[in-house]
Amino acid sequence: MKAEITGQGDELTITLDAAELPGVTPSDASMRAKLPEAAGGIASGILAMIGAPPEPGEAKTVRVVHVRLARSVTVAETTVMLAEPVECWP
Repeated sequence: MKAEITGQGDELTITLDAAELPGVTPSDASMRAKLPEAAGGIASGILAMIGAPPEPGEAKTVRVVHVRLARSVTVAETTVMLAEPVECWP
């Protein structure tokens, strides 16, 4: 998994390698179909992981989260607009 703050500093891009997903490896078509429904939960989980301040660190405010499932190329991508901005420590 890779999570990076991009854009104007208020966008978080999450890239998940499909080869690292647990269980049976789904098809590209299956991942594209299921990503929009799963993206909110993925974004929430990652934001919870990076929402606590490390030592030392400066918070970044995130307003948009991009979630990607990829093999060697991007298979699917969707964007989740957050109801409220979240401070993150990358």
